[in-house]
Amino acid sequence: MENSTQIIIKRYANRKLYDTSRSRYVTLEEISQMVHDGHDVKILDHKSKKDITSITLAQIIFEKEKKQRILPSSTLIDTIRSGGEAISGFIQKTVKFGRLKEDVEKTSETFERLLSSKVISRDEWVKLLHDLYDASFQNLESLQKRVDEKIKSAAGQVSNLGLMRREVDAIKAQVALLEEKIDSLEKTIRENSPE
Repeated sequence: MENSTQIIIKRYANRKLYDTSRSRYVTLEEISQMVHDGHDVKILDHKSKKDITSITLAQIIFEKEKKQRILPSSTLIDTIRSGGEAISGFIQKTVKFGRLKEDVEKTSETFERLLSSKVISRDEWVKLLHDLYDASFQNLESLQKRVDEKIKSAAGQVSNLGLMRREVDAIKAQVALLEEKIDSLEKTIRENSPE
């Protein structure tokens, strides 16, 4: 169910959430259901008027994670290490499901109009749908491959990050040791040099 009207939720200092469209307080679970039902939800801090939608949605995910394990720990760790930038950038560039849903609905409506106006026969319509399904399936497989490649690439970068940090720490330790040796040699030279 897609609702074109944006629902504004205000968050007060006492952390209560107020649905301005229905004039009542709501829970995180209710906001989750609104989003799930396709509503456009915007959460604003009542005092500062700052948009805190993403923070609230992250809190909803956190609450769900506490109740049932949604994501593997490694994914959450990788997200924290990357600052979330890799995942959010990837999602914004690659996956636009809202647009896809709209396109599917428009295509379905067009097929229905063509069929009802007898511009296309039922057999032609079925063949066209079959061809569309095949093309969509191929596109979905291609998308899945790209997603898998991006995830593998990101995971590889994150796992290499730990190794690089250990190597940098080892180099720092060696530099510190060399600095100590240089200081010791300079001291020895100063003590043994005639003035």
